[in-house]
Amino acid sequence: MFAITLSSGPFLVAPNAQSVDWVLINDSAAPQPFRVSVYKWGVGVAKVLLGPGAITDTLPAGMAFHNANSVPSLFVPGFYYEVVVETNSPHVLPNVNQWSSHGGTDFIPGTLIPAAAFVKRAEHP
Repeated sequence: MFAITLSSGPFLVAPNAQSVDWVLINDSAAPQPFRVSVYKWGVGVAKVLLGPGAITDTLPAGMAFHNANSVPSLFVPGFYYEVVVETNSPHVLPNVNQWSSHGGTDFIPGTLIPAAAFVKRAEHP
């Protein structure tokens, strides 16, 4: 269904985080379908897909889409998390940010996972 799968890799929630936000931008000239899944990983236990589940939509050309969730209601300190982006275009660029408020104005330095840090995942056999 999607040709490209990108992973943020595992990350922890900062001690003073109040929200975790992921964003996609579509830097192409055409609308692009996408699916984003956020997983919670615990040591020695299977990963869990976080609510509301995978988000699937189409991102218009030149536009952004984001989803922010509160800490500790969805993201709980002490666990690892991973944002997985599926798309058909290398021009759909993700990032993950953590904020010390719910207003999106208090970015926590050192928590940004920029588009260039996302890893292209190989297909599973």
